[in-house]
Amino acid sequence: MTPVLMPQHHTTVSPLSTFLLVCVFVLALFPAPFVSIFWRPYHALAHYFAPAPRPRTRVVCTSPDICVAAPTMSW
Repeated sequence: MTPVLMPQHHTTVSPLSTFLLVCVFVLALFPAPFVSIFWRPYHALAHYFAPAPRPRTRVVCTSPDICVAAPTMSW
C-alpha cells in the first residue's frame, strides 16, 4: 500500500498587504490627525478670506474720566 500524500498549501502574506492592513487599523483607531490634515487647506483659506475678529479690550471708566484696562486673570 502506498502512502497517501496530502496536498501542501503554502500561504505567504505579502508585506504590502500587511502594511495596508496596519494603515487601515491606524486610520480607524486614530482618525483625528488625518482629519486635521485633510481640513487644513480649507481652514487656511477660510482664515485668509474671513479672518476672525479681534477680541475687544474691555475698558473700565470711573469719574472723573479715569479709564483703565480691565485686569485679566490668568490661571
